[in-house]
Amino acid sequence: MNTRTFLARVVALAIALSIGYTIISEMVDEIQRGVFIFTQFFGYFTVQAGCLTAMVMSGIAFAPLRLAPSLSCARGAVTLYMTMTLLIYHLLESPPGTWRIDEWSTIHVFAPILLLLLWWM
Repeated sequence: MNTRTFLARVVALAIALSIGYTIISEMVDEIQRGVFIFTQFFGYFTVQAGCLTAMVMSGIAFAPLRLAPSLSCARGAVTLYMTMTLLIYHLLESPPGTWRIDEWSTIHVFAPILLLLLWWM
């Protein structure tokens, strides 16, 4: 395994862990507050794309090298989904001219940027 492949696997694992942590911590927070509704929480495109991204990135991080090329289509799909999440969040949801950091910044900002960087690795 060369350095580039190793680095790509480390970045993929970091993306998977950070998205997984964000989704699970928000879900636990809503459960503790007594406001968790399964269909409402998982009904958002951001959460669905985040779950799919965490699964695909985990696969990339742990798959044998001979299986890694077969994940390229899935990697392209989640990169598109998370890029759409980044663009829609900043064009439609966030206040104009601001880049605020909140509990969902991992999914809205950092993961899409890392996925785009990983695409070119």
